[in-house]
Amino acid sequence: MDDPINTDESKLWLVHTHHQLSGPILEFFGSFSELRILRLLHNKFTGKFPASISFLAPKLVNLELAQTGLNGQIPQFLENFKTLDTLDLSQNSFSGVMPRSFANLTDIFNLDLSRNYLIDPFPNMSVKGIESLDLSYNKFHLGEILKWATSSPIIYSLKLARCGIKLRLEDWKPSETYIYDFIDLSQNEISGSAIGLLNKTDYLVGFWASSNKLKFNLESLRIVERLKYLDLSRNEVFGKVPNGVSKLEKLNVSYNHLCGKLPVTNFSASAFLGNDCLCGFPLAACKSVA
Repeated sequence: MDDPINTDESKLWLVHTHHQLSGPILEFFGSFSELRILRLLHNKFTGKFPASISFLAPKLVNLELAQTGLNGQIPQFLENFKTLDTLDLSQNSFSGVMPRSFANLTDIFNLDLSRNYLIDPFPNMSVKGIESLDLSYNKFHLGEILKWATSSPIIYSLKLARCGIKLRLEDWKPSETYIYDFIDLSQNEISGSAIGLLNKTDYLVGFWASSNKLKFNLESLRIVERLKYLDLSRNEVFGKVPNGVSKLEKLNVSYNHLCGKLPVTNFSASAFLGNDCLCGFPLAACKSVA
């Protein structure tokens, strides 16, 4: 259970998570001008973004209001939070356009706005570098992977599922590729091959790209030691399933154009369904050649 309040002047925070608090968030934040960290995650609040949070702008570093039940537009006053490096407003009902002045938050390193109802345009950020970015499952039509994220020298987690991205994956040229831990590009209109990208990511832990138009030979994929999660379902991937997938914790290559005998794995049949001619456990046995 999180300690709800710490009053050490050098490290002041207010935390209420998983307490199932309900009703509107009270407008009392004007009394906490020294607050550095505010976490109110996983509660059942109602109403808009509390206006008194604006009083925390001078010193707040971490603001997490994920899955709190809040709605309405994201307020303009967030532009004043110059020291903010972590902002998590995910899994709420925020709607409308992000304030253009949001681009002034140059110290943001971790930004999660996923699973809301936000719409275009998304502001062109001027961040020094972004470590993790998640804009998934809103109503964005970004068209491309954001240039300011692509050029970041330190990014390790990029999640842009169902963000209206249309490109050939080979045309995406991130400044750094080998340091990525997580990439989620699911449910977009991305074509081409993932081989050039994935074979350069020595530290990749998870890659999700289901429901796109990717087309490449799966046998060419270099499955690095750290890779644990791979979802290429509902694409146009062809070839055989390589032996290296047996090291993964989760795999989904269903509904592609794969063929041949499956390697020995612990995955269920659902990981391989809907392909042209895969055979062997957990699917039907391969036909013997007379």
